Amino acid sequence: MYTNEMVTPLRVSSSRKNSIDVQVGGKIRRIRIDRGNSVRELALAIGVAPNMIESVETGGCRARPAFLFLVASHYELNLKYFFEDLY
Repeated sequence: MYTNEMVTPLRVSSSRKNSIDVQVGGKIRRIRIDRGNSVRELALAIGVAPNMIESVETGGCRARPAFLFLVASHYELNLKYFFEDLY
């Protein structure tokens, strides 16, 4: 299906975080909490390490499309959910 390289988020330095990464990560965090999942539960469900989820949620890593696809599929969301209301 997906290789680890396809799913592993891209690290960004704290000085290079951008608002889109932070907003997309925040949306993942909100939907995860709204659905009652811990970081560990989501990580197990989509097959990634918990620290990967935490890094994306804080904007410390840039989520790759395959990662977003796994999260969207798990929560039965359209991929556009992550990009709605971006400014």
